[in-house]
Amino acid sequence: MIETIFYFWKIFVQIILIVVLISSLKSVFFKNQYNLNNLRYNTFAMVISVIQLLISLIYYFTTYEINYNLFKPILKNITPALLIFLGWSIHNSQKKSKKKFLRIIIFYGIGFGLYIIN
Repeated sequence: MIETIFYFWKIFVQIILIVVLISSLKSVFFKNQYNLNNLRYNTFAMVISVIQLLISLIYYFTTYEINYNLFKPILKNITPALLIFLGWSIHNSQKKSKKKFLRIIIFYGIGFGLYIIN
């Protein structure tokens, strides 16, 4: 059952990250202002990526023996979640809308790419 939840949630995170990235790209292209809805979307994507990290930790600790082979998939799931969290944290300190969107595009995009590679 945990395997089904793990794979479903991984696809869900990827879909949400695609939506956030497309929304941010559209906002940069059309020079929209950063508003409360953008903050909600970005926060939601960050939260579900952290939940994906927790689900993957549970999945890997229940399916693998504790040895070196356990740490490779864990690091592959920690890295994108940390990049997404870092992008969310950096974008909060920016004042201009374009800079906020660019931080989201860069960090969420790299995190999305790393989720795809896994």
